[in-house]
Order: sequence, then C-alpha cells, then structure tokens
Amino acid sequence: MTKTQAVWAYELVHRLSAGIAGGVWLGCRMDIDAHSAHRLFTNPDCVGQLRREGTVAFSMRHPDLIGLHHIGARNDGEAAG
Repeated sequence: MTKTQAVWAYELVHRLSAGIAGGVWLGCRMDIDAHSAHRLFTNPDCVGQLRREGTVAFSMRHPDLIGLHHIGARNDGEAAG
C-alpha cells in the first residue's frame, strides 16, 4: 500500500508498524479531519482472524481500551479494520 491511499472515508497517512500478516497505519478521516489507527492485513487468509478479533473488540468496554469503529474487506481482498 502506498502513502496517502484512501480506504473508505480515510486517507492512510503513513505506516506505524509492520508484521507478518500486515501492518498498522495512521489514518485521517477526510470529512472531519479525525485521526485513527487502521490495521490492514495483506494476507487474505487473515480476514477470518480480523473478523473474530473485531467481534471480541466490539463487545469490550473499558476506559483503558480503544474502540473499534469499522471492520471489513476491500474489493481487492485486503482486510481492514
């Protein structure tokens, strides 16, 4: 993925970390200028893992945890959340 590529309503500004399955990017929601982190999997086999983790994250509420706002897969099969 290249710098400043758009995913849904977010512009990916730069990669924060990288791993075996993909990486985490700093994103900016273009319509309201809000920053957020985006975990992107480059391995399509990891989509199930992202969905399982997302289901658990959506159910957790605690002041020390960040919220999950979106989970999905791009048209090219790359998972994003």
